[in-house]
Amino acid sequence: MTRVLAVAAAVALPTVAAWPLVSGLWAAGRPCALQRLGKVAAAAMAGLGIVSLASFFWLLAGGTLGRSYVAAEVPLLMLLWLALTAWRRRVTRREQSQASAAREPVLPSGSVVWNVLATALVGVALAFALWRLIRIGADHPHGGWDAWAIWNHRARFIFRAGEDWREAFVPELSWSHVDYPLLLPLSVARIWAYAGETTLAPAVVAALFTLAAAATLAAGVAASAGPVAGATAAILLLGTPGYVHMGASQYADVPLGALLVVALVALLEAERTGFPGRARALVLGGLFLGFAGWTKNEGLTAAAIVVLARTLLSWRVRGLAASLRELVPLAAGAALPAAAWLAFHWSVAPPWAEEFIGQNRTALAQHLMDGDRWSLILSGVAKVLPGAELHLLAVAAGLAILLGARPRGVLRSPAFVSAALLYAAVVAGFLVTPKPLAWHLATAADRLAMQPWPVLLLGLLASAAPEAGRAARESNLE
Repeated sequence: MTRVLAVAAAVALPTVAAWPLVSGLWAAGRPCALQRLGKVAAAAMAGLGIVSLASFFWLLAGGTLGRSYVAAEVPLLMLLWLALTAWRRRVTRREQSQASAAREPVLPSGSVVWNVLATALVGVALAFALWRLIRIGADHPHGGWDAWAIWNHRARFIFRAGEDWREAFVPELSWSHVDYPLLLPLSVARIWAYAGETTLAPAVVAALFTLAAAATLAAGVAASAGPVAGATAAILLLGTPGYVHMGASQYADVPLGALLVVALVALLEAERTGFPGRARALVLGGLFLGFAGWTKNEGLTAAAIVVLARTLLSWRVRGLAASLRELVPLAAGAALPAAAWLAFHWSVAPPWAEEFIGQNRTALAQHLMDGDRWSLILSGVAKVLPGAELHLLAVAAGLAILLGARPRGVLRSPAFVSAALLYAAVVAGFLVTPKPLAWHLATAADRLAMQPWPVLLLGLLASAAPEAGRAARESNLE
């Protein structure tokens, strides 16, 4: 019981500390229970990201992840909470004064009955998913291959090695992808600093990201399209075959997808009618995009794609100068995770993507011109698209249309465009891979295809906004 309480404290403390960062989400309009749930989920993910950065810089400064780290982290989190709370109060007063002269937002609210029903459905879906996570975790406490060969392996090495933690990245361990960044390993290792080495720590981290993705997806969709659409999105995600199992397997692809979807939720919130804290939402989106890059190296590509998609769509509405100015708060939010990534690759790990960069250009050109290779990749990726056996993509599109989405609105959604480009990047990655193609598709395609899935659901179902809300939003952008 003591160990369980220690794990709970290790997760709860950073969640509370990060709460002021995300508490301003969905500040305009009438809040609903789904949005409150989404804020808690976003705070939990932000908290884990923040303490992973703190533990990394602690290690760089010569510390170790033991009791001394806990003694330093607890007061640090308290100070962070106090500072962010004071900042949040100042920002709230300023935004309220700005909003007093602005138009009242026209936002979907839904009836009390629909709000209660949608929240209850999401609660049941989350409870069932948690039960499945516990069942799978009990049978496979160390997770799947990538979990014990990469993420938990790195966490154990860092935790056990003490001052010699850098030995976890020696060339002899290159088979375990020593160039991968450290959000997940350090999230697990710092919990062990609180509770001792236990398989409960990686299981809790995996479950948190798995469930938080659905909660923030539901909240983000509900803010734009109402609680019914929000509940639909969460149930589709949690009901996707393989999603919960992949989360329980403690793979990094589910956390990466969760961080990307909450980043897009923040960016969509910046577009909402009457929302005065635009820059703050952009900073928050940049922070989660930075955490995506700090989770997996392909998270850097994903973050760049999201920024590109949003900038191009914003350029069309606001013009180039205004779109480029909005890159400043995005970059500010991503600055600290980016600094950690650069420090990691500069002083600890080998160069990133060395196997791709060092390829022979002639062989690369042959890969790009090989029609059979294209055919094998496209058919292989199509077979493992999330829910392909149940035609979930068609189901999600059909439900979005029934709830009010229109093709024009979907195609203008930063989330949908980002998801489409992310899937294109998956295909491109297999085109240029130096690894045996058939083996690489068999071992990685399903995981890579799962990463953009929550973002795609967000793009489809958040576009199902009522006509009044959509018209007001478009009027605000012009």
